[in-house]
Amino acid sequence: MNKQTTKTYKKAFNRGHARIWIEGNILNSHKLTNGMRFTKERIDDDELLLSFAASFPEGIKSNKIAGTSERPIIDMTGKWLTDFFGDAEKYTCQFDEETKTITILRGGLV
Repeated sequence: MNKQTTKTYKKAFNRGHARIWIEGNILNSHKLTNGMRFTKERIDDDELLLSFAASFPEGIKSNKIAGTSERPIIDMTGKWLTDFFGDAEKYTCQFDEETKTITILRGGLV
């Protein structure tokens, strides 16, 4: 059975730039654990796609889930994220265990 969950978060900031911070049980419950790698793809103006795997082929840029096995953390920040968010104050994450993806919608559900 495919587990899918939707959760809305408030945009955070770090050193003046937008920040996405996702942690803990929501990641564990979708089998997204610390040490896993993920790629980021901007689908359009309002959507980011994070795709997860144990590893990716050489040459594919990826990030790693930080934290511990009990409290995994996805932490992304930077000018690119500030540009993505614009004036949106929230974002909605759609977690999909089967496809091992998180779809991030700027400004919440559209």
